[in-house]
Amino acid sequence: MKFIFLGAVIFLSACNNNSVKDGEARNATIDSLREKPVYKPNKDSNTLARSGHKDTVLPHDAIDDENPSDDLLTILKQCTDRYTHPVLIDSTYIIGGDTFHIHLKHYCLRDSGIVIPKSYVYMYKLDSFVTHNFVSMIRLDKNSQTILQKTIYKKDFEQFLDRSLQKYGALLLPYIYLENNTIKVGYSISVPLTDVGIGVSMLVNRDGSIVFKGH
Repeated sequence: MKFIFLGAVIFLSACNNNSVKDGEARNATIDSLREKPVYKPNKDSNTLARSGHKDTVLPHDAIDDENPSDDLLTILKQCTDRYTHPVLIDSTYIIGGDTFHIHLKHYCLRDSGIVIPKSYVYMYKLDSFVTHNFVSMIRLDKNSQTILQKTIYKKDFEQFLDRSLQKYGALLLPYIYLENNTIKVGYSISVPLTDVGIGVSMLVNRDGSIVFKGH
């Protein structure tokens, strides 16, 4: 069966596909900071210790002036930049003579719905990190008629997640690709600021039905 891909996809590079048990943390790029004292925020710090669950912001003295601090601050900035920069994807495929146009908007809910404990973020000298859930709004048109319109949540993939990812993971890094004449939407469900996570995907069939899969 002949098909033509005419897509333009905007996406971010995905996290490594690792997963650990609840309460563990892994980040090979910042092992050199593991033995340093953990920063304990005071009542003036904009962290979980402050009421209202505001976005966590590292104080200026949270990380020592060493080379690894630049890497950590970069990781933190990449994480918080996602709050205000939605991912937009528009792709068109011709499959079996039908034209499919898929539009995806992936954005932050700003709900303070994920509270990551110190065991994952102590290398940032934080007692905790408050972040948000993300969702995707997807619309699929077949020959200019909408056959699918749906919002995708992390909970749609819950059966594939271990306890740590169910509690602390965020739905991140969407991308779209074509496989065996089936449109697939891929994600990383990862614990923000860490490399703990797995890849998952959603199959979008030509009739508009969907199937959620783990990798």
